[in-house]
Amino acid sequence: AKYNKQMTNVQGNVLVIVRGENGRVYQIKSNAIDGLTVNAATNATPATASFTSKANLRDVTDPANPIDLGGNHGLTILVTDAGEPGSSDMLGVQLVDKDNNVLFSSNWNGGTTVRQLLGGGNLQVRP
Repeated sequence: AKYNKQMTNVQGNVLVIVRGENGRVYQIKSNAIDGLTVNAATNATPATASFTSKANLRDVTDPANPIDLGGNHGLTILVTDAGEPGSSDMLGVQLVDKDNNVLFSSNWNGGTTVRQLLGGGNLQVRP
């Protein structure tokens, strides 16, 4: 996700695949971006960002027969870029329904979604 050249609108999208403990596979796909907040002064470490969007949820366990589980869910992505090579970067993903009930959290601590260390890869947050 990024701001357009005029810095007035957020552009981009998110696609998250969740493999549930129940053997099901879910797709969370952003469809209406609400906002992007970046806390990344030049060369600051760690740099953080949060992305909010509306999202659709589908059960894609059988890709030939996806099951629509509704739209207009609230999606929040929390990112921490702790520098190169990315081994200390963190990510949090939360999906809530229209009543703010948590449908998915990548790392729930009993009260909120908290970022967790990536298993691999490298996140980048730029001012």
